[in-house]
Amino acid sequence: EKYRGVAGQKPMAEVERARARLSRKLVELDGAIAAVQENGQQAEARVYSILESAVQRGVALAEGRIQQYLADQQELKRQLEEGDWMAEVLQEFKQDLSPHEFLEAWIRSSRIREEVAKMSELPPHQPPPEL
Repeated sequence: EKYRGVAGQKPMAEVERARARLSRKLVELDGAIAAVQENGQQAEARVYSILESAVQRGVALAEGRIQQYLADQQELKRQLEEGDWMAEVLQEFKQDLSPHEFLEAWIRSSRIREEVAKMSELPPHQPPPEL
């Protein structure tokens, strides 16, 4: 009977050791899974941060270009209005002045137009900075 009691305890002890081993492995696996999930969340947060930064830089670049184009458009409109005004003045001169006086006025206005054109030339657009 002692034999049966000792023999019955031996398999139970092995089962308990195996259960304890499996339980430790399960805890290790749970820890590894948690670490992988944590790393995944950190990587995802980093990717979103990088994307958000890139989008913000892109928006700022686009807004800067839009502002430059609007400024160029305003300058071109101003030059066009100035040219129209000069044409109107010359038309008035043509009607009101003698041919000799008109020619002198036209030569002076031509010089002025050349100077204004040189001063108001738009600078070429610079390429965008590398991101």
